[in-house]
Amino acid sequence: MKYLFRHERTQLMTFGGWLVGILTAWSSATAQDQRSADPGAPAGDQELTASEILSRAAEAQGPPLAPDQISLHAQMVLHLRDEQGDDIQVTAERKFQPPHLIWTRLEEEHTGTINTVGFDGTQSWFHSGKDDRVQLLVGADFEPDRKKLRADIDQTQLLMRVFFLANLIPTMSDFERLPDESAFGKTAYRVAAKGSHEEAGRDRPARLELWIEHDSFRLYGARLTYLDGDQESLHLCFWAHERNEEGIVVPREIQIFVPGNESPAQTLYVGKIRFRAPLQAKDFRPPR
Repeated sequence: MKYLFRHERTQLMTFGGWLVGILTAWSSATAQDQRSADPGAPAGDQELTASEILSRAAEAQGPPLAPDQISLHAQMVLHLRDEQGDDIQVTAERKFQPPHLIWTRLEEEHTGTINTVGFDGTQSWFHSGKDDRVQLLVGADFEPDRKKLRADIDQTQLLMRVFFLANLIPTMSDFERLPDESAFGKTAYRVAAKGSHEEAGRDRPARLELWIEHDSFRLYGARLTYLDGDQESLHLCFWAHERNEEGIVVPREIQIFVPGNESPAQTLYVGKIRFRAPLQAKDFRPPR
C-alpha cells in the first residue's frame, strides 16, 4: 500500500548544495510570493539575536493557534517518485488533529484509483476504493504500512510545528544565530535550536535549523536532524506564501529533498487549507 507523505530517511548532508536547491526555486517563485516586509527591521540586521529573528518570523505567520486548537484539513497535489523511479501525481486530501489522529484520501492521477488510510487513535486502517474493503493494519504483515503511517504523522506534526513558530519556540533551547546564507540575490537569516521531536511514537533529541527571509521574515527552509543514533535528517523547503481565509500565512509549495539529489523527492502543491476545521472523532474512523 502506497500513500501520502512517504518519509525519506537520510544521512545528514552538507548544506551548500541544498541551499542552491532552495534558493533556485525560491528565486523562480518570487513573482508568486506575496511578501509583506517588516518595516521595523532593516534587511540583514546583524544585531538581531536568534530568538528575536524567530519571534519576528512567528509574528509574520499570522494569528497564533495553540496546539490543542489545531484541526488541519488540506487539499493538495503530490508529486513523488515510487520505488521504481517512476513519477507519480496524486490528488490528496488530509485531515489531522495533533498529536496522532490522521486521515488521508488519495486519488492516483493516471489510474483513478482512490484509497484512504488513517489512524483514529485506536487502530490503523486502510480502505480500498476499488473493492470497497477496509483492512485493519494489524499483525507483522502490515508493519511496513504502519511504519509509513507513523512517518506521515511525524511529518505532519513537524509541519504544524514550523507553521506555528509561536508554539515551537517555547519548546526549544540553545538558540543560535548562524551565518546568513545568500544566493541569487536573496539572503536568509539562519538560526538553530535544540529540542525534541516525536518519531515513531517516541521523543528523540533533535536540532532544528531554519532559514528565514530577511525582508519578510517568512520561513523558507527547515532541517530537522535527530541527535541520537545515525543522526537522520529531514529537509523541507517552503515558498509561494499566501494568507489563507483564517489569516494564517502558508506556503503553497512544499518540497522535500533527499541528500545527493538537486531535485526534490516529493513536492506538495497546497490548495485549500484550514487549521480550524470542524473535525470530530468520527472523521478519522474507517468507512463502515
